[in-house]
Amino acid sequence: MPPTKTRALSAALELLGSGGVRSLTHARVDAHARLPKGSTSNYFRTRAALLSGAVDWLVEQELAGIDQFLQPDTIAELIDGLCAAFEFACVQNRHLHGG
Repeated sequence: MPPTKTRALSAALELLGSGGVRSLTHARVDAHARLPKGSTSNYFRTRAALLSGAVDWLVEQELAGIDQFLQPDTIAELIDGLCAAFEFACVQNRHLHGG
């Protein structure tokens, strides 16, 4: 993924986490990511596309880290894996949720 698009998506998630859906505009994402005006709209033409892109990117980021924990052979490994996945999502990746 191009670095500009990644910066835009990261900024979009931060804005959503701190200000909700109303804070999500192309101009605010550009400003928050310190991108030139119009950069975000080059990748996401509408606000709906921007929101959809941010959600898709969030899921992609979460799954990339959580998959490693969810390959159990036993019930005990499943429990340990779920706990590790929860910790990963809520502690290590809390920045993805505006935390």
